[in-house]
Amino acid sequence: MSDEKRLEYIGRIEELRTQVTNRYEILNIEAIWLFVATLSCWSVNVTIIQIIAIMLVLFFFSSKVMKDKKGNTTFQKILFEIESDVKKSNLEDDSKKARLHEIEDVRKNLLSLRSIYRSTPIFILGYAFWALSLATFVYNIYQ
Repeated sequence: MSDEKRLEYIGRIEELRTQVTNRYEILNIEAIWLFVATLSCWSVNVTIIQIIAIMLVLFFFSSKVMKDKKGNTTFQKILFEIESDVKKSNLEDDSKKARLHEIEDVRKNLLSLRSIYRSTPIFILGYAFWALSLATFVYNIYQ
């Protein structure tokens, strides 16, 4: 039974690692569409339509960012649940320490703010471009 539990925890940790990595890849791909959508907002000459378009872009792509949730659960919560289960389990000490180390590795190398910045640079640049274009638009309105 202990070996089955050990393999179950390894599987859950690896599944989470894969989900996080895939999510970051998807965000970077979607950043290209964010860039194109932002450029498209400025191809219209009517100010009110530009405002509506830029707000729609914000809404659509912000909702994409929030899709890292599974129902009402974030990756951090899933990781916390796995960690809690491992700590409560009756695994051997060495196996328990190994799983907790793997969990800490996921937390440090995939879910920390620094690792998010390293893993989604294209998405961050896309949002920065959106913000810069919005700031430029607002500045030009009040000129």
